[in-house]
Amino acid sequence: MHLRSVVGTVELVVWQGKDSRDGHWGCPIREWWGLKGHQQMSPAMEERLGFTATLAGSYADAARLASKWGCEVDDSVIHALVQRLGSEAEVQTQERLKQVAQESQPQRRAAELAAVMMDGVHVRVRVRGWGKKKTRKERAECTN
Repeated sequence: MHLRSVVGTVELVVWQGKDSRDGHWGCPIREWWGLKGHQQMSPAMEERLGFTATLAGSYADAARLASKWGCEVDDSVIHALVQRLGSEAEVQTQERLKQVAQESQPQRRAAELAAVMMDGVHVRVRVRGWGKKKTRKERAECTN
């Protein structure tokens, strides 16, 4: 089995065959590592390529950037990887949205209504002498 990894192509000699417990055909090491049937990249390399694709402006730029850290890959491979990772993320998001949000402390009683001052400033309030040319009154007063 050949597996492209971050350090290069790795050739592995692995067991494959029929599982005596449940009768399915497979490769135990691929199943243990969580690799899909025809997956040829290691999970670490897929993660690194996906991250590189998010930083680059295009798939071609991502391929050029990946070649800088020793991974010669075509932009179509990165495109297919991003499409697969995006669809998996969409499925996870839809599953998460199906669940109703839980309160962190449901046993607490409802709080009283409160007014909170976020950005406190002194406000000058216009009073009786505001706008007159001559007055004995204060033109403005400060409030807290």
